[in-house]
Amino acid sequence: MTPPSRNSGLSGAQARAWVVALNVVYGTVAFALIGLLIDWLAGTQPFVTLGMALLGLAIGTYRFIREAQSLNKASSQRWKRTHPDGVEPSTDEQESGPPNEKKGP
Repeated sequence: MTPPSRNSGLSGAQARAWVVALNVVYGTVAFALIGLLIDWLAGTQPFVTLGMALLGLAIGTYRFIREAQSLNKASSQRWKRTHPDGVEPSTDEQESGPPNEKKGP
């Protein structure tokens, strides 16, 4: 059996982005299943299931927003470390000169 190559899987950022996105789905499904169990035990179909699914959706959305903000903050800090002056270097201006300059006689 050969070990997987380093390029075959998701990068750390991609994997974290999938986890963030799926938090909403997992939270909704998990809470809906808990609500379904409570409804089955109490015989109150479907009110607790709907309430728990909405609660799971709200919690999943909250976690999505928090994790997305965290990813954005980390990305911004990484960009600031690689671009300390706040400006990305442009190679177009160095190669071609000013845009309206005529070249030749």
